[in-house]
Amino acid sequence: LDTLKLAESSTESTMIAVYGRRRIGKTFLIDEYFRDESGYFFIKNVGIKNEPTENQVKAFFSDVNKDVDKFNKELKAILESKGKNESFKEVEKEKLADTTWEDFFSFLSKTMDNLHIAIQQNNLAREIVYFFDEVPFAAEQTNNFANRLAAIWEKNFNGKRKHLFILCGSAASWMIQEIVNATGGLNSRCRHKIPLRPFIYREMTEYLKKKY
Repeated sequence: LDTLKLAESSTESTMIAVYGRRRIGKTFLIDEYFRDESGYFFIKNVGIKNEPTENQVKAFFSDVNKDVDKFNKELKAILESKGKNESFKEVEKEKLADTTWEDFFSFLSKTMDNLHIAIQQNNLAREIVYFFDEVPFAAEQTNNFANRLAAIWEKNFNGKRKHLFILCGSAASWMIQEIVNATGGLNSRCRHKIPLRPFIYREMTEYLKKKY
């Protein structure tokens, strides 16, 4: 939690890596943390095991647009509660040029910029979080995925508006090799790392004593 709070305090876009074995609570940690933080709008994609890149990109595109629909619905409700119905302007959906990861993240960048503009224009106290869960599942279908994602980050996100960009994966060996301990690519761009491990006996007993 301290690492997430530190990332929140940054004034620019920040990349975070979260990794650990399956069923340890990575997705739960991120979902619950930002669900309780009303100052964020959450966009989430999940890599699909053994699925071709083209199909994954199409699924990611569809899911982001569903999140845009959710944002528009929330924005309309907020403005209606303030008696500002006439000022509601729907955030437009960007188009996807092609079914490559470069095209998807270009689309995502434009979408996040559109959301950010709407947030500013309506004086909402919100930041945007992008959660890319199961990154290794996306990477297994694409050559040199980590370096390509690093180039995408430089082109579309780094040095631009403040966004939290969270990369998460259950294939801990891939996350460590390609992101955490990589000599280039994402390692130099990923400022915060959160390795999740199972509780040891002492930690479990301390937790249960505090809870019960």
